[in-house]
Amino acid sequence: MNIKKILLIPLLFILFSGFLSYQEVILYGTLQAKGQILILLKARPIATDLDDADYPDSLKLRIQQIKVYSKKIGLKPTNNYTSLCMTKKQSLLMEFIRMTLFQI
Repeated sequence: MNIKKILLIPLLFILFSGFLSYQEVILYGTLQAKGQILILLKARPIATDLDDADYPDSLKLRIQQIKVYSKKIGLKPTNNYTSLCMTKKQSLLMEFIRMTLFQI
């Protein structure tokens, strides 16, 4: 028999048994990755939200306060934290799913 086939069968068995043993963790990680990707895809530049007339004024004020505070404590302007994603309380749903999966 070919040496590759001899090594492939135990390797596949180990991978499959590892998947069965950690399927809840793998599922949880997959759901987290999906959520993070959706957040990245839904994120909009903060400047767009500030110019939007439908965006709540209270949130516009809070964004302005954050900018003033960051200048006050000496943070330099960078390209980090320039986009925003409204989740509409979906984090509570994900917490519930996590508690249900792991019986926390």
